[in-house]
Amino acid sequence: MSCYGRSRGDGVGMGTNDEHLLRVSLETWRVESAPDLAEDEFFEFFSAEQALRAIANPDLSDVQSGLVDGSGDGGVDAIYVLVGSHVMTEDPPQPFLAGQDQVDLTLLLVQAKKKRGFAETPLQKLADTLSDILDLSKSLELLRVSGLYSAILLDRISVFRGKNSCKWES
Repeated sequence: MSCYGRSRGDGVGMGTNDEHLLRVSLETWRVESAPDLAEDEFFEFFSAEQALRAIANPDLSDVQSGLVDGSGDGGVDAIYVLVGSHVMTEDPPQPFLAGQDQVDLTLLLVQAKKKRGFAETPLQKLADTLSDILDLSKSLELLRVSGLYSAILLDRISVFRGKNSCKWES
């Protein structure tokens, strides 16, 4: 787990005691709030929840709706589309957008690692995924048949792009 602050006094990273206390706190919280989740799954959930809380007031279903970790995740552990501070799990209904000249649209991606530092491979995988999902000339159908991405990740991408931009079945 890599976190940065001034705990060691040198401004480089967390001290050993800080890391231990954080691990114990996370494990206590996992046991109390989500005992059925494995430690790594809980860390991904926790990381996604914290990232969402920075811009929204998510409930449990909001956090769960964006979890996509697994085979074909493109290096993304969680992905969220927000209109304003509302987490979208499907295309926003027209009344929600009615009367708005501008809409604040946010695409939030979470990659959670419990290791010190970051390796180049996961970051490159994430960069490649971003290149694909933000390139609107690549249809969702093309991304689906490439076999690189899971159906759940493509579903989240379809919310960002608008579900009517491409019809496909998983």
